[in-house]
Amino acid sequence: MDYLKEDHVKKYEPFWGSWYIEKFLGQGSYGKVFKLSKEEWGYKYESALKIVSIPTREQYHEAVSTLGNNEKLLKRYFEDAVKNIINEIVMLYNLRGNSNIVSYEDHMVIEHQDDISWDILIRMEYLTPLNKYLEEKDLCIADAINIGLDICAALEICYKKGIVHRDIKDENIFVSKDNRYKLGDFGIARELSKSFSSSIRGTPLYMAPEVFKGEPYDTRADLYSLGILLYKLFNNGRFPFMPPFPTELRIKDSETAVEKRLSGEPITPPCNAPEKLGNIILKLCEYKPENRFPSPEKLKEALIEVNRDISPTERQKILSSGKKANSSIPASIPETVLLNPAEILALSVPSTGCRQPHSDRNENKLQNPSVSSSTANSPGNIVNGGLVCSNGEGIFISCPGNRYGIYKISPDESNVLKLTSDEAWFINISGNKIYYCNSSDNESIYCINADGNGRIKVIDDKCWYLYVYMEWMYYCSETDGYSIYKVKTDGSEKIKLVNAKCYNPILYKGFLYYCNRSDRNRLYRINIDGKEIIKITNFEASCFCIYNDYIYFSNKSDNMSIYKIDISVLKTEKICSDTATNINVHNNWIYYCNKGDMSKIYRIRCDGSEREKLNDDYSDYINIVGDSIYYCNKSDRNNIYKIQTNGSCKSKIYINDDNDDEWIYI
Repeated sequence: MDYLKEDHVKKYEPFWGSWYIEKFLGQGSYGKVFKLSKEEWGYKYESALKIVSIPTREQYHEAVSTLGNNEKLLKRYFEDAVKNIINEIVMLYNLRGNSNIVSYEDHMVIEHQDDISWDILIRMEYLTPLNKYLEEKDLCIADAINIGLDICAALEICYKKGIVHRDIKDENIFVSKDNRYKLGDFGIARELSKSFSSSIRGTPLYMAPEVFKGEPYDTRADLYSLGILLYKLFNNGRFPFMPPFPTELRIKDSETAVEKRLSGEPITPPCNAPEKLGNIILKLCEYKPENRFPSPEKLKEALIEVNRDISPTERQKILSSGKKANSSIPASIPETVLLNPAEILALSVPSTGCRQPHSDRNENKLQNPSVSSSTANSPGNIVNGGLVCSNGEGIFISCPGNRYGIYKISPDESNVLKLTSDEAWFINISGNKIYYCNSSDNESIYCINADGNGRIKVIDDKCWYLYVYMEWMYYCSETDGYSIYKVKTDGSEKIKLVNAKCYNPILYKGFLYYCNRSDRNRLYRINIDGKEIIKITNFEASCFCIYNDYIYFSNKSDNMSIYKIDISVLKTEKICSDTATNINVHNNWIYYCNKGDMSKIYRIRCDGSEREKLNDDYSDYINIVGDSIYYCNKSDRNNIYKIQTNGSCKSKIYINDDNDDEWIYI
């Protein structure tokens, strides 16, 4: 069946006024799932739609055979079923804001007037199921441990609220774009009002023995299922008691394996797990609940401890899924040193699904004692696209998306000179030369003189987050999985510094600071000679910049609140609770877009005092030059505006060109 054309759910479009079905994702025992999308202001938003129809044909016939054809009785019976699902939705609503639980976004209950039936529409975060993810990607040991830690964090929340999920498996674990693992499909989970749960639901391959036998169960049943999942990940994709990989499996093998496991036969360690980790997995899979970990918190502590004992090289070892051969182990990187004590993994509000062009970027170079004001752009601008900078002779602006090119504007804004038609990002000025990423040529690094002459390609790498200091260029190579490289400004002596997925590199006092996406956006630093990598915090960071020996960042682990870290003593302090992006720091003020107030520009003192709103525009891409803030005004077709750093003297930047007035935001 073509669900996009023939399924009756299409009649509800546009969902919630603006959402449309993009494709059918699948169908399970609890309903159908679709991918929804909407577009607004150049952004594309994505969500998942789950539709549950009550009753199904089978449910209706079963009810008729039990209750008879009494319409009032049948309606009351199925109304109770709808109320039960609404209770489940309320539970999902109460679980919002936890980064390791699939986020509920909205719902509708539609009663049909012509018969006894309801459609329940639930809009949720759009993610990739782990089983589908594993068909395309390989996991390393670090990834598998992170799955355990992330699902532990989800189960901690469930444990505190008295919820047992009862169906933990790879199909019900989801992967976000930033490689965060989330527990979903709470359709069969319910709040425990008693210590005894009578319903027997779940997947036998992952099911705890007490659940299968209809005995009382609690959160330890979920820990058991998580243990079976981890066992499979560390055992070439094979469950306990199954023939070892690559022996071909038969249906009887699965039946025998489940029978042995549920009867209490001792389980042998998974073949690819380090010894201590294997012991943790076996403890999770203990037949008797009292022999398992008593709570998710205790399991998490054990996983954190064993993770510390595993070397960085071993963490990167690829695990076989049992479907394809092991990939080669990535090149090793220098020893990683964790400076601060491991903190409990905090839970954060999930992203909305809106894709920003390329992360966030900020801090003013004039305050960076390691960088001359005439060299490169300010770090704070670089982390915001590097669209505006100055070398004292004029303001240089890039307009990617519509008026392709770099424009030089005189200080009094009376003259505009177009230097190039390239779609430029991350403008850096070094002496009389401008370096930039050229999106018109696959993000290659280009150089052009400040007068518009001498344009050359410096290097072919697909580059992002370009940062120039003295004779070196530092950048993330999209060609090599966003690893960090440095290369001379003439294109010679290319050196790989970090073998990880990185973004937002900032140079400060001889060190390169960056967010490590391979470690869930944790902040790291590396010596510019590449000899040592240091992990500075376990918080998930975004939009960070450095000013006067402090790192200022949006903390994804705390709803993008603004935090700062004292580099000298590694003390972390919360500054404010606004949902902040596009952080830039200038003259002891933090400037940011406040997503809690329609992305208006705010500022707050670095000590957390004197918070104030600077504009009423829907703003993005804060770039600060001198005492002016340049930003993309999404309230005015994404044109570039300028205000003073105190919010005064608002003006629109006009660039006369052959194109129309709209600045397309990409």
